[in-house]
Amino acid sequence: LVYSVHKPMPFTPDSPSRDSKPYTRAGLQRAAEYYLARHASSSANLAKVLTRKVKRRGLENLEEEEAAACIAHIVQEMQRLGYINDVTYSEMAVRGLRRRGASQRGIVQKLALKGIEAE
Repeated sequence: LVYSVHKPMPFTPDSPSRDSKPYTRAGLQRAAEYYLARHASSSANLAKVLTRKVKRRGLENLEEEEAAACIAHIVQEMQRLGYINDVTYSEMAVRGLRRRGASQRGIVQKLALKGIEAE
C-alpha cells in the first residue's frame, strides 16, 4: 500500500483565497454568532475578534469609523440576545483560573487581556 502525501501550497500574501471578499454586515454578524457558538467571550474580546476580521478582509466598502460602528452594533445585539454577558464570563473565567492555581494578579491580567476590568 502506498500513501501519497499532500503538500499544501505555500501561502503568499498575493495568492487569492476563498476569504478574499469583504464581509457584508450580515456576514459579519454570522461570523460573530459562529465565534460565540464555539468560544465564551467578553464583549471587548468579541469586538477585538471582529475588528481583526474586518482589517483582514474589509467590510463592504465602509470607512474605518463606519466599520467600528457596525462592530459596536453587532456586539450590542449579541448582548441584547444574551449571547454575551461580561459578568457571567468573568465569573466563569475566574473559577477556571483559580481551579488551575492562578494567582490573583495572574487572574486580573488574563481578564484584562479579554477586556474585563478589575473590580
